[in-house]
Amino acid sequence: MKEQGMFRRLELKLSSYMQISETPGIKRYSALIIGHSGDSWIWIIGLSLIWLFGKDSLNATACTMIISIFITTVVTFIIKSVVQRERPAGKRGYLYRKTDPFSFPSGHAARGAAITTVSLWICPLWITLLLAVWTSLLCLTRVVLKIHYVSDMLAGIGVGAAVALLVLQLY
Repeated sequence: MKEQGMFRRLELKLSSYMQISETPGIKRYSALIIGHSGDSWIWIIGLSLIWLFGKDSLNATACTMIISIFITTVVTFIIKSVVQRERPAGKRGYLYRKTDPFSFPSGHAARGAAITTVSLWICPLWITLLLAVWTSLLCLTRVVLKIHYVSDMLAGIGVGAAVALLVLQLY
């Protein structure tokens, strides 16, 4: 149990070190834009439009990503409901704090990892590399903006990748 306390203290110190000021500025605005680019509704709408109006070759990719996002959302919600770890203290992320007060695991990290993992098996390598960079930045912004801890990101990545691999196997 002592190791767990030591790990938690180290994580709190690392997360605190990574956080940026809550005052407006280019760093904060950039982090907010990147952070919101991982919102589920943006991806569901975009992928649904691709599925409805895109080329037939993209339909399977869009459908697989939509299914992965949906299942990832359900799994992270269940884990958050069981663990009930509160988000870091802060003023930003009011909507997240009200609608989803728990932080472990990160839904944004899970979503990013699921999308990236699906793309690894279906999309050209350059798309996967872009999505991997995006997912990394997305995870970073969630800690920087004081909405998550580092371990929330790591757990979210694991959940998202696992769900995507399962969906790929079944689909």
